[in-house]
Amino acid sequence: MFRKSSLTNPFPNSLTAVTKRMIRFSLAKRSLPQKDIRRKKSPRTTKSDRKLRTPRKSDYALTRNLPKFVADRSVFAASKPKKQDDPFVALMRVKNASERRKPANLVLTSNLEDSKGAGNNEIDNTPPSPLLSPSRPIGEDVSLDLVEMLGDDGKTIKHIIEEDREEKAKRKEKGKQKERVEPVLGVKLWEERMGAGDTSFTLPQLSRNNSVHPGYLLLCSYIDSNDLFGVGLLLECGVFATKDFPLTCESALWLLEIAEKATSTVLHLIEQGAFNAGQYRSETLLPIIVKSLLRSGAKTDVIKALGIPDYDVQQVSPQKRDTRIFRLVALVEALANVHMFDERQVGHLVALLLSIAMDSSSDSVLQESVKTTIESLCNLYCSQNKRNEVELSICRQTLLLFGALESANKAYLMSFIPGGSSVAKRVSQWIAFGLLGGDTASDVAAECDVDLLPPLSAIHAILTQKPNDIVSEEATRKFNLRRFGDDEAEYDILSGNVALLGHVLSNIHQYVDLDKKRHIESVSAPSEVKDVFASPSRAAAIAAQNPLDRIEDALLHLVGRIKDDSSMPERTLAKATIQRLVHRLSYQRNMGSNLSREVTRPKAQRKLDAFMKKAD
Repeated sequence: MFRKSSLTNPFPNSLTAVTKRMIRFSLAKRSLPQKDIRRKKSPRTTKSDRKLRTPRKSDYALTRNLPKFVADRSVFAASKPKKQDDPFVALMRVKNASERRKPANLVLTSNLEDSKGAGNNEIDNTPPSPLLSPSRPIGEDVSLDLVEMLGDDGKTIKHIIEEDREEKAKRKEKGKQKERVEPVLGVKLWEERMGAGDTSFTLPQLSRNNSVHPGYLLLCSYIDSNDLFGVGLLLECGVFATKDFPLTCESALWLLEIAEKATSTVLHLIEQGAFNAGQYRSETLLPIIVKSLLRSGAKTDVIKALGIPDYDVQQVSPQKRDTRIFRLVALVEALANVHMFDERQVGHLVALLLSIAMDSSSDSVLQESVKTTIESLCNLYCSQNKRNEVELSICRQTLLLFGALESANKAYLMSFIPGGSSVAKRVSQWIAFGLLGGDTASDVAAECDVDLLPPLSAIHAILTQKPNDIVSEEATRKFNLRRFGDDEAEYDILSGNVALLGHVLSNIHQYVDLDKKRHIESVSAPSEVKDVFASPSRAAAIAAQNPLDRIEDALLHLVGRIKDDSSMPERTLAKATIQRLVHRLSYQRNMGSNLSREVTRPKAQRKLDAFMKKAD
């Protein structure tokens, strides 16, 4: 049997030894101070194992105004409070800077004061700067930086100012040399300073001619009493619209003299053919029109340039001149529709109408009326298949009056010569050819009655002529540009001449027909080479070349000579005008050649088919 002590402690010796060892270790641990224990801890302890500082009472005092959830978690000290900005700090800074500059200012002012008196300068023996002379007011804010900027006696800043002035003068002079006057479109027809004239307008007399018509007799009575209001009332009521009204050539002359009172009913009656063309054609209509223009204030130089004798008339007030001229042009159109004008006066009449349209005071409505009237005169008095004397007279008088204008004004003049009908277009072509070619072309346009169109060979000669080949001084450099020319006016002249050339080449389909006839004749006739030293193939190619092709080549060569890479709008405009003319010529030529057959375009070959053919 075991004893009781052996059951409770089966290993008494071993347990006693372990217990003793543990007690000894714990006693030794407690005997060490706390600081030494912390120093002996391992440096690998994590942040969570470290003990934080115990919160103090001051920490909670600084965070008592914060929200609860922030105040409870704020255990660190608050940041240092910022100081308030003092508004006088900046002022004090400026004051301190000025006080630091006071010694230098005192030295400058003492030098200036000593320079006023006689004797040598005791403070500074150097002469004062001319830019800091006593005559120049200098305040206390003068700094040493300003003195350093001026340099030695102000020579540095003086040199800079002189160079700046010279540069500005050079730029100004260069701008004056490049400055050019823009061409003013139009020619003045009316006098600038017109007197008031006689306000009491006297009505021209109208004979009764044994007429018993009550309206006609009433009109004659108003004319005898010089009742302008009564005459105007009768015209507005349409007294001329009745069928039995005795409307004769004398009545037409009377209407022209009082054109400011003419109404639409009178014009409509004249257009319907109330006049007999063979019986009432009169040579006195042109003098009446000239007198009406002179009465309205037309310049006598324009009338004398056309070879028309001057008439002594009394000018009227220019207040209603626009209305009078508009109704005068409308009456001319109405009388032209019934062949009231003599054929020898049509050329003078067209030149006068163009003078009215070219005036800068004419509005668009009046200019459109002038265009319509000129087209009516061309269609009624010019021949369809041949250039007659009326057409030659129109070209002669127009070139005589407007041949000396600038190229821009010449192109502006061509805008009032219509080209709606074939006859009017032919007249405009010949006038443009005369304005473009100079004296020789003007003589051809005014005298040639054989060719219906301006010759293409002459047009090509004008395009390709050189300044040395030009005999006339008037026709200097129309389509020739200098190699390094930068003159803007030169390109303006070129643009105007190209616009005139466009009017000359406005009837392309007729040129195409003439070229077909020439080609047929050249094929049937044997070819001859005049120059024995020239290549026969080259001579044949030149002979077979179309004149229109040569004109297009000359225009393309001219396009290649214009370089519009610089900022010059005149170059760009001239180049675009030539290119537009070339495209129009090629398009109209293709349309004219394809009128009789269907237009077929070759189909473009596909890239895959071409590749397969090459592979085979």
